[in-house]
Amino acid sequence: VASARRHGEKSARLFATGPLFLPGGADGLPAEPLAFAAVLAGERHRYLEKSQPVDVWDAKGLAEGLVKRLTGRESDVRLVRDGERPKHLHPRGAAVVRVSGTQASTGTGVGRLGLLHPDVADRFGLEPGVVVVELDLEALGRLGAVRPRFAPIPRFPASMRALSVIVSDAVLAGDVLGAVRSAAGTLAEEV
Repeated sequence: VASARRHGEKSARLFATGPLFLPGGADGLPAEPLAFAAVLAGERHRYLEKSQPVDVWDAKGLAEGLVKRLTGRESDVRLVRDGERPKHLHPRGAAVVRVSGTQASTGTGVGRLGLLHPDVADRFGLEPGVVVVELDLEALGRLGAVRPRFAPIPRFPASMRALSVIVSDAVLAGDVLGAVRSAAGTLAEEV
């Protein structure tokens, strides 16, 4: 984020995945759960309004969206108490991300989010207002995370066609769509 700002970029959206090294693992070694972390800084771009700085609501939306896409389940974001707050997050706005069970209070904790603590931001040469999202990918995996599927890059460029069809009023639009889909086969991605 600091490097982006030095190069004149006002906003930054960064993420990383990898193991966390936490105390309390087996045989005196650190535990190494696989995690996702994102950093949001700068402004939230608006097209019809003045840009505004990113805040914890952006982080909440990112966390909820990722949990929904990875598990297909809803999540619940709740503020944490001071004793439970990670030291690198600001006392105001630090929250835990839980995947909802039958009741919100019994959900499984899968991450946390909030503003970066001013002392931490200052240590890294960052301006105030940097927002952080952290998700435990192993916990999401235990909840039945959906493995993403990727399609190879097409060998040929896309071909876009606009087609006008004149038919009788008795022909249903769904019948026309079905005829186009069956004629195009696997070549048509969208009709």
